[in-house]
Amino acid sequence: MFKKIIVFLTVGVFVLSASPAFATAHFEAGDYVDIKNSNDDTYVAGQNVSATGDVDGDLFAAGQIVRCSSNVSQDVNLAGSVVDLFCNVGDDARLAGSIITIGGIVEDDVFAFGAMVRVLPGAIIKGDLITGAGSVVIDGQVLGNVLGGAGQMMVQGQVLGSVIVEADDLQVGNSANIGGILQYTSNNEAKIDESAVIAAGIDHKMPEVPRVEKRERKNKDISAGALFGLWFLVLIIKILVSLVTVLLALYFFKKHILAMSKSMLLEFPKHMGWGFVWTLIVPLASFILILTIFGSVLGAFGFVVYLLVVMIAKMLAMVGLGSWLWKVFSKAKTYEMDWKIATLGIVVMCIVSSIPVLGWIFAIVFMLAAVGSVVSYLRQAIK
Repeated sequence: MFKKIIVFLTVGVFVLSASPAFATAHFEAGDYVDIKNSNDDTYVAGQNVSATGDVDGDLFAAGQIVRCSSNVSQDVNLAGSVVDLFCNVGDDARLAGSIITIGGIVEDDVFAFGAMVRVLPGAIIKGDLITGAGSVVIDGQVLGNVLGGAGQMMVQGQVLGSVIVEADDLQVGNSANIGGILQYTSNNEAKIDESAVIAAGIDHKMPEVPRVEKRERKNKDISAGALFGLWFLVLIIKILVSLVTVLLALYFFKKHILAMSKSMLLEFPKHMGWGFVWTLIVPLASFILILTIFGSVLGAFGFVVYLLVVMIAKMLAMVGLGSWLWKVFSKAKTYEMDWKIATLGIVVMCIVSSIPVLGWIFAIVFMLAAVGSVVSYLRQAIK
């Protein structure tokens, strides 16, 4: 039993410190990843990620360069420095990155946040385009509305709905065809070509809050849209890394994780208290030992154990949250665990923990309870 626990700790460290290619029916990770075909939801993380095969489900991908050029039957969620969407999407597309290019057919809405967003000629968005970026160029077709904001925006394609945006510099080209109203908020008047078609007229609104001077605006490299895109990128990467780590641990150590999760949830206040005490005492004691001549090795070992326990507890907090949520909403009699429940906990914890103050407190409480549960389980295993 104790040997299995040591292996569990070793695997956890390996997953967090290394980046081996890891693939199952649902998950892949590595430096260079290419999805050929997938018959279920697919989660991918790597430096260069591409999807050249069809995906029958949702696609989640994050990396430095992310490119999708196949067919995805449901939602597409891409985050990276360079994001290219050239695939046909069966539902929504959510994109975040520095440079975003849209060249496929999306059956529903597109959410695009980054520094530069471009909808290429031939691209078709059958729902709304919701965007926030430093620069937005629309050369393709949007069958719904265009909503959002940008530093610079150029509309040269067809928009069957309305264009309702906030932009410093708005241009409407000669080939633009807007089926609804052009409503924009800006200190500057839009540059609209005489040949452009705007069916429902133009409504220019001035900003309610005075903007900073033009020279000051030029010195601001990051727009609100880019900041949101960066947050979304970090969130997606955090979720993907957590998914790979937790699901690998579940595959090898499901029985132990389920036992710790149940113990944490059944005796939550007790484990939270012990977790708080352990989190304070162990680092302090290890530091004091390191300062002594004969206790330095023991102190270093204490820090290693502390880090390993925290690493396991972080995974356990996500898994435990998913199990608790599943029991509450499914009205199950016992706490259950599988990859879907784990995924639920990971996504909820990653989102909630990004909320200032209240979200941080929530995450810390679960983390302390998880630490207490891990310590209790390891103590029993050693006995």
